[in-house]
Amino acid sequence: MEMYKLDGFLALAVLIGLIFLPAVLGHFKRRGEEYIEYIKNGRPTCDHGNRPDRCKACRDERIQEHERKKELSRAAVLHRSNEFNRLKKANMRKLSYLRSLPPQKFEAAVIAMFRKLGYTVAPTPFINDRGKDAIAEKNGEKYLIECKRYGEKNRVGRPDLQKFFAAMVEEEALKGFFVTTGNFSQPAIEYGRENNIEMINHHELIDMMKQAFKGNHASDSYTVLCENCGDLVEFDIHATDKNKLCKNNHTVIGDLGSELHSTDPVERFYCDLCGLPLRFINGKKGKFWLCTGYPKCKFTAKYESNSSIGNYLQS
Repeated sequence: MEMYKLDGFLALAVLIGLIFLPAVLGHFKRRGEEYIEYIKNGRPTCDHGNRPDRCKACRDERIQEHERKKELSRAAVLHRSNEFNRLKKANMRKLSYLRSLPPQKFEAAVIAMFRKLGYTVAPTPFINDRGKDAIAEKNGEKYLIECKRYGEKNRVGRPDLQKFFAAMVEEEALKGFFVTTGNFSQPAIEYGRENNIEMINHHELIDMMKQAFKGNHASDSYTVLCENCGDLVEFDIHATDKNKLCKNNHTVIGDLGSELHSTDPVERFYCDLCGLPLRFINGKKGKFWLCTGYPKCKFTAKYESNSSIGNYLQS
């Protein structure tokens, strides 16, 4: 019986050998051809005089190149976020940009402005807002904000201010801010003065935007950092061509112009360490911002409802 088992194992071994024999022979044939080629051409060496697959210096250079590209990629993301926020600030100071915004995004722009000016601001629902777009607080006092995105010839009338004043009474607000990219009719101006409503027309709005978003921000062009070599490539914000070559002939994509008008007119938040976007976390220990690169990057930032980003925490 044991003899039959042994014969069976031998037969199985022979069968397996026959199956894999062509592959084994092919391997040795290729190795033989490679060796013949090696003898003909001489021993291949790297720049350091070693076999490329065994050279420690070559391996170190590859690691350094990988780290260099990784750092350039992070720098490119961070530079992009800085340019994005710079263009946003520049646009917030332009009346034409504010008038081009949809109503809800215009409200977001005004809220961002008041926050920059030191107010704690909470927006109301976009639909059925009961005559107010936002509720603000400063120094323990409550204020209401109402926004109207109008053209140059459009005027806010007295009925709009009457509705707004009713909301002020209901909320027991100390004062109201009625903000428009247009102007106010004379009856509206008289009514506002009598009922502690500060009327902010297009001229005053731009002045407040300049106060909130200070600095000289050029808004007609931006730069993109090449992820391959670090070269800065300039793009016209109105140009349709989104691809350019850097000085080292790498293709660089510039799409901030289109993205600028597709996002909310407030600053986006990015990691100070790696440049990746932050995401909002409502955890057991409270609300905070966390880097989307977690767990590789452990950067966090404190969340404060009355500020854009809050004070940074130690990672």
